[in-house]
Formats: sequence, C-alpha cells, structure tokens
Amino acid sequence: MESRRGTTRIPLLGIFELLPQPRGLSWHDLSCCIVEGSGDRIDEERPALIGEEGSPDLQAPPPSAKERRLKGLIANSPFLVIDADERPTAVATEVQMPGAGSADVVVVDAEGKITIVECKLEKNPESRRWVIGQLLEYAAALWKLDIENFERSLAARSTALIQPFQDPALWKEPTFRSTVSRNLADGAFRLVIAVDEITERLKRTVVFINSLTPPEVRFLALVLPRGGEEGVQRPVPVFVGDDSAEIGPLLPTLKPDRWTLMASIRNADGARVAEGLLGWAESKQLDIRYTESAAIIATPGGRLFRISYEGEVRVSRHTLTPRGESWDGGRINRFVQDLDKIGVRLEGKWPRAPLESLADERERDEFLALMEQASENLTG
Repeated sequence: MESRRGTTRIPLLGIFELLPQPRGLSWHDLSCCIVEGSGDRIDEERPALIGEEGSPDLQAPPPSAKERRLKGLIANSPFLVIDADERPTAVATEVQMPGAGSADVVVVDAEGKITIVECKLEKNPESRRWVIGQLLEYAAALWKLDIENFERSLAARSTALIQPFQDPALWKEPTFRSTVSRNLADGAFRLVIAVDEITERLKRTVVFINSLTPPEVRFLALVLPRGGEEGVQRPVPVFVGDDSAEIGPLLPTLKPDRWTLMASIRNADGARVAEGLLGWAESKQLDIRYTESAAIIATPGGRLFRISYEGEVRVSRHTLTPRGESWDGGRINRFVQDLDKIGVRLEGKWPRAPLESLADERERDEFLALMEQASENLTG
C-alpha cells in the first residue's frame, strides 16, 4: 500500500490478478486506485473494496427485506439466472466462500456450469459500489477449489451437488464431475448481479467488465422488474452485459470556462471574434462569468453582452434601459440603429448577430466602441 501525505492509495490489482487474463489485455492495463480517507491510513469508516494484503476485508451492508425476497425468488426459480427453461439445478443460498463471506445464491446446472448471484436493489447505491467487488472476490475464492470441498460448501447449506440430476437418462455423473472440476480450476463462472432495476452507470460498468473478461468468465446483470416486491412470482428476466455496441462514450462534465466556450464555437472566424471580445473585456477589467450556455460580460451596474456557445453575440437588455436624461429613449434608439449598421440587429428583445458577422476589424471596433459607451452609462 502506497501512502502520500493527505491520501492513502490502494491499488485495485489484488483481486484482478487472481482471475483469468482478459482478451488482449493484462489486468495491469486496467489498474487504478481508490483515494480513501485522509492522513496516512485508511479511513476505517469507509473500508476499501479491494486491496492488497493487509487491507480491510469487504463488508457489505446487511440486506433489506426486499433484497431477501429477491434472493428467495431466484432460489425458488433458478432457471431465471441460467437463462434456460425449467430444468434440474443444484441451488444453495448463503454459500460460504473460502475467506470471502457468503454468496447470496450459487446455482450449478446439469452441464456443470457454476453461477454466483448477488442481489441488490436499484435504489441501493451499493448495487454498483459493493456488489461488483463482492462477486469478483467470491469468484477468486472458488477459483482452484477442488470439487470435494465445493460439495462440502453446498452440503453445509443442505444442498447435494449431484442429487437433482440423477434421474435424467442422458446425464452422466463422471462427465458432470469432470466439468465442475474443470470450471473450478479455470475460474470459469457466470457472475450475476440481480437487481429490480438497473441504472445506466451500473449497466455501463457491467458491460465494460464483461467485454474485457475471457469467454470462460461472464459478468452479467439480471434485471427482474419488481423482483423484490411481495407477491411477484415470475418477472420477465432481462440480461445485461453482452450489448457493448449500445454503449457510447461518456462525455466529461466540465466546469464552464473560457476553454469550454472556445471549444464549442465551430466557426473559425467566430472563434477569433470571441477571443477579441473577451480580450477587450479583460483589458477593461470587466466581469466575465461563464455559464452552461454563454460567457456573460458585465459591469458592476449590469450586463453588457453575452457570447453564446452556439457562436452568437447578444447585447443585454440592461444596456437598453433608460438611465436619466443622458441615456433616454432617443439615445437608446440611436444605439440600436448603430448596432444594426454593423449587423447586430434587434430581434425580439435583444440586438444579436453571429460572431462571424464581426470578423471585419472595423466593424468589431465599432461594436466595442458602442459597448464602451454602454459601460460608461451602466457604471455612471
């Protein structure tokens, strides 16, 4: 664990290094860290999800009544999580994972495929914070476990591994045991987060992980609408995880500033005009406030004009308000007419124009001269 003054950094490699290597990448390519707490130790009130040897164990909050009902629904209808018709399965709840707590539900089908399920409600933020780490830790705990100890873990929850499959004529116990043993040795598991609803953030995370894991490991979300409510017997299951083509880039949320304004103005002439207007405002020590839609240039007495992200300049209504005898209705009309001569025309309540209409230096200087007059009026 690496510490710096003020933060504790915990590499997220401990659990990933236990899993099969993803296609075309090493887990080191995906390494990252959690900044947790302050000072030179981990904040004990916010334990790390995954860490190196010596970091706190993963401890999830206790399940709610709805989560218990969701778990019971899956335990009673395990075909929901294996995406198959009703057929024999070995099912156990609260199965102890060696050194890693207990999984909500473990399902083994007649072919020897192993599914580990954790249940969380959509409104519970841990559905995306805790459960992903839990599932990976459980998978790592089962990895390389021999079939005899796996059977003991299920038997401790009153589930006999082979009992459900003994009647079907085509089922062969030696083949089944061999497959289960191989899946345990290879870490070939289906890891399923069962939720009543899914957020876009959780969907994106699940699809990302599933797209980078090898074919032997599937990481999925199972959406069971209203699955945690009383009286709901068979919700229609929806699996999420294989639809990576539907996931697009997640654009950053940036604080509005000069850079975001200039990056949004596509017209090159308009961008040069915007730079000139902002430079003039800075030279006059005017206030420049950046919002989600525009840069607003103002004096202490009121706004002068705004430069929009769409590449438009718009003169504020404050500059068109009568302020005594020296700035009366006649003066305002002449001011509007002078703006109109350089292409900044009154439309509705405000004179406005595309920025590129002021690309000519002479017209831009005339516009700024008019803004200086308005500034003197507002501050005077």
